[in-house]
Amino acid sequence: MFDHADRLVAGGCSVNQGQVGRPASGRGVASRRFAAAADAVTLVLALLALEILLFQGFRFDVAGVRVSATDFGRPIILAGLLTVVRHAVVRRPSLRERLRQILSRRYAPPGVSAVLWPFAVSRLAVLFTGLTAVYAIGFREAPPFRVSLDETLNLLARYDTGWYWSIAQGGYSPGGNLQHDVAFFPLYPLLMAGFGRLLGGHPLIAGFLVSVGAFLGGLVYVYRLGAAWCVREDSPAAAVALLAFYPFAIFFGLIYTESLFLLCAAGAMYHVFRRHVALGTLFAFGAGLTRPNGFLLALPLAVLALSASSRVRGTALRWLLGERLQHAPRNAGTAWYLAPVLAPVAGMLAYSAYVYTVTGAPFAWVSAQGGWGREYSGLSALVTGPYARLQYRGVLGVIRAWPFDTFNAMAGLFAVVGLWPVTRRYGLGLGAFVAVNLLPPMLVGGSVALGRYTSVLFPLFFWIADSVPPDRRQYWLGAFGVGQGLAACLFFTWRPLF
Repeated sequence: MFDHADRLVAGGCSVNQGQVGRPASGRGVASRRFAAAADAVTLVLALLALEILLFQGFRFDVAGVRVSATDFGRPIILAGLLTVVRHAVVRRPSLRERLRQILSRRYAPPGVSAVLWPFAVSRLAVLFTGLTAVYAIGFREAPPFRVSLDETLNLLARYDTGWYWSIAQGGYSPGGNLQHDVAFFPLYPLLMAGFGRLLGGHPLIAGFLVSVGAFLGGLVYVYRLGAAWCVREDSPAAAVALLAFYPFAIFFGLIYTESLFLLCAAGAMYHVFRRHVALGTLFAFGAGLTRPNGFLLALPLAVLALSASSRVRGTALRWLLGERLQHAPRNAGTAWYLAPVLAPVAGMLAYSAYVYTVTGAPFAWVSAQGGWGREYSGLSALVTGPYARLQYRGVLGVIRAWPFDTFNAMAGLFAVVGLWPVTRRYGLGLGAFVAVNLLPPMLVGGSVALGRYTSVLFPLFFWIADSVPPDRRQYWLGAFGVGQGLAACLFFTWRPLF
């Protein structure tokens, strides 16, 4: 869609035609291909051995054929033999050298090397802080549910995790009490169940791996989008770090859907932006299957589709794309964008059709939100409620009486304040993404879990990265890190941060 933006995002390096070496012989090419294939198989065998060692392997049937892997010694022996043969045939580059090349900045896909450190440090810090809080602070009362008597193994079992774990174990239930599991969309528990079988029946561990893997992928897409929209050259990396250490980013490493939605939403917007129709449609469909408001992703995707038309010019294009991309070349037509634009709605409708087979009401997932106190209260309640509390108790009194609501409300206020600057600077596409993921939760739940919903609003972090001078970003990161530590302490000790 935008040729010069493609070059910005791709991050590749040019090739000097005069420096191209002589073509390799057929035998040399075959040897290199054999070495690459052998290295890939060796790594797979090593991972299989590790999986069996940690989780006792797996057993399942595929089309009547029994597939099992329960002895970690066999893949280790096979990997060792294959490594010996591989290095006898091709000595250079060795397996170790190839791994070093893959992990290096030069060979990593665009954006991966920039997000690895913020990703790893923030996830480890959250888990360490949470486990320390469990032992040092403890619980006010007995936890509502457990999956293990060991607090380390039980660390991930908190709040909505129980619902996803139950769905992954036994599917959706046809009936329920006040709270019904159809309120939780299916893609995340499906991935938990599928990977859980590969891990020997451990859906909770599978859910954790899905979350952190999706978060890593989501950060890569956020970085690539930032390379196109952000004004400063170093802003994409700064935005990724700010997002990773945001107080409510704790949910990206938990059994919650935030990381999966971030991956699907950012991936869909990136691939639509780059004219990758199939991948854009796939990610957009996944977003519609991930959370109740996922189908609203169709609106920002439609804005990106509209901005691709050559008929949109001047001020209108600036409002759609923002200042940096207002002069980007575009295509003549937008008909091919229809698939990714409609895909989020298709995902929601597909789940609604399934819900009909379970409950007899296709949109039972909408009414089920009331089981958690989510009901439409109107725009006026967003102002009159907080105003009455402040007038009656004052700021300190409100914090004392409603500490968790206050923490969530601060995150919501941050997002509301950033909505206009994001729209003005980066266009209606990114502004609409913030709006459709912020306003519906506020209208039906107020401040309840609002911080969690703001964690996926990546355009807000573009705005901070571009607006704050580079020498002052460290203070924002420090404040975010303190807030994330507080959020981890509250959540893991069963305080209702949600």
